[in-house]
Amino acid sequence: MKIKYRMTFIAIIIGILLIDTACDTGSSIEVDPSTDDPNGGETIHTHTWGEWGNSTATCTTVGVETRTCSLDSTHIETRQIAAPGHSFVDSECTVCGEKEGEVDITGLSVNAIKTAIETRLTAGNDVTVTGTASVTEALTLAIPAGRTVIWNANYTSSGVNDTITLNGAGNFILTGKLEKNTPTGPGAVLLASSSFTGKITLSAGGEITTDDDEIRTSYGIRIESTATLVVNGGTIAMRSRDASNHAIITATGTTAKVFIMSGTVSKAAGPGSPAILIHSGYLIISGGTITGAATGTPANIATIGNSTQTAGVYVSGNPNIPDGRIIRASYAGTGTAYAYYTGNHAAKFASSFTAAYLSAVDTPPDWAVLD
Repeated sequence: MKIKYRMTFIAIIIGILLIDTACDTGSSIEVDPSTDDPNGGETIHTHTWGEWGNSTATCTTVGVETRTCSLDSTHIETRQIAAPGHSFVDSECTVCGEKEGEVDITGLSVNAIKTAIETRLTAGNDVTVTGTASVTEALTLAIPAGRTVIWNANYTSSGVNDTITLNGAGNFILTGKLEKNTPTGPGAVLLASSSFTGKITLSAGGEITTDDDEIRTSYGIRIESTATLVVNGGTIAMRSRDASNHAIITATGTTAKVFIMSGTVSKAAGPGSPAILIHSGYLIISGGTITGAATGTPANIATIGNSTQTAGVYVSGNPNIPDGRIIRASYAGTGTAYAYYTGNHAAKFASSFTAAYLSAVDTPPDWAVLD
């Protein structure tokens, strides 16, 4: 009998030890508060957690990861983890394969596009933008001096006035497409704000356009600063015929420069502003095709000057300008418009240019040289 009792006692002790040591590490206690039993009808145990894993985070998005109790697989703990960011080696992320200087905007919000581009610029990288996006918010980009954004994406805005606004002193090169649909008021497809002092280049394959003839009071590119615009390929085509429609290219910055070297600047013929309007700054035409103009006698492709500012135009090379289309001067008030040309381009200027300000030259003026 003593042996029987001793065995029973040992079994009880072992059972107690197993209960007490079912989980030897951890801190979470499972209790079912719906019962009178403080143990919830189950044996209380301390979890033995496995390693954290199964993360759903990507390099740029927040995710969650989990770990499981090794003693009971129904006990799972979850926590949120931050996006770890890219791990670049030789300009390529070792995790997702993304290039250090590339941003694919497909599926991204306007804020995410802005953050992705500006983060790379701030880190000292030039950025190539790819993909396709249709947005309903305006995008503002700050491009630091010495940095370049190559926009090779197809980007469409709806219901916004200025599709993309540029700040900073860097370079913006358009080789993709920017399209503006159904704005709520005046604005531009691409706006160089008063604080942008860099350079915009429209290159081969680049396109700026509006969706249909209903677009009104829209600029293709508006320069409010001392920025430089170079049209060296590509197309700017504004299809509105409405009388209130603005010029395709407008410059109001005091020393803004617009170079038309190749490519096409095309505005639907009709009333309203000409294809190019230089209130202040300089227009340099050496090539390309400029079509469409404001109606009038004669019709003009460009107007230089305004009531209070000084502007200049220089024509050389072999630009394709339709017959009957001319460049007109505006001398209202105290404004002055200067015109210079080489070769046989005298016929490109209207009689509104004062003879003293219209000159044939052998070399371009200093402001007509691209830096």
